[in-house]
Amino acid sequence: MKTRAALFLTILAVLSLQSCGVISLPADQSQRVQTTFFGASFGDKGEYDVKDKMSENGIGYRWLFVEKGTWGIENVSFAGKDWSNTLVRFTEKRLSSISFANTFSNKPDATKRLDEMRELLGKKYTLQLLTEPNSSRQIYYYKDYLGNTVFLAVSKLKVSGPDVWSCSLNYSWYKAPQIAEEKALNDI
Repeated sequence: MKTRAALFLTILAVLSLQSCGVISLPADQSQRVQTTFFGASFGDKGEYDVKDKMSENGIGYRWLFVEKGTWGIENVSFAGKDWSNTLVRFTEKRLSSISFANTFSNKPDATKRLDEMRELLGKKYTLQLLTEPNSSRQIYYYKDYLGNTVFLAVSKLKVSGPDVWSCSLNYSWYKAPQIAEEKALNDI
């Protein structure tokens, strides 16, 4: 009985110290993917309410309708960088992902942005490489214990004319696929 009480108190003390930031667990076990952007959090309801909240907190006011559940906005500053294109996605009218992207006329410039963001994100997350570094696309990702993900990618866009490269940063909410699946089952 004393051993259980001591174990319980030890766990409680560690959790208290962790929550206060005095100690931290290894990043791959404890680090949660960011889920709040410009005052709005994943799962917040109402596309227009979320857009208003984000606009009031610095994302900008010139929203463009892209398709059902997806809105775009140009020229957004995030993570110390300016992004020319940002997409905000909703699943069943709940904020479910946000993507930041820039296009470049050559691979070295796109890769430079990727490396800068990989270094920044690497301080917070243990990123895993999904593709070969020398291919026409590089993807790094981190998935937290809840299932939220952050992806960082550089890829060659398939357009006619000169090469165009994109560097993008995407954050996704773990519940979005589950909500979409439940909606599809309810529609059957």
